[in-house]
Amino acid sequence: MTKSLRIHELAEDELADAALWYEGKQAGLGTALLELADQAVELIRSGILPSNPVPGVTRSKNARRVLLRRFPYSIIFYEQAGQNCDSRIRSQ
Repeated sequence: MTKSLRIHELAEDELADAALWYEGKQAGLGTALLELADQAVELIRSGILPSNPVPGVTRSKNARRVLLRRFPYSIIFYEQAGQNCDSRIRSQ
C-alpha cells in the first residue's frame, strides 16, 4: 500500500536551495541530491525504507528520519494512523 505524503513547503525550498548550491560547486551534484531525495520519498511512500527515530523528539510524535547518502541531509517524516502526514528536509 502506498502511503500519502505531504511535503512541507519549507522543505521543498530548502532542498531547491541546496541543489542550486551543490550544482554551483560541481555540475550534476545538485541533480544527484534531488534524485536521491526523490528516491527516498518514493521509498518512504512505499513503506519499505528503514527509518530511525529523530533524536531529541519524543516518541509520541512518531517522528522518523531517513539519512540521504552522500549529502548531509535527512528527510524527517511524521506517521499518523498508518499514513505519513508531513515531511521535512533538514541539514545535518
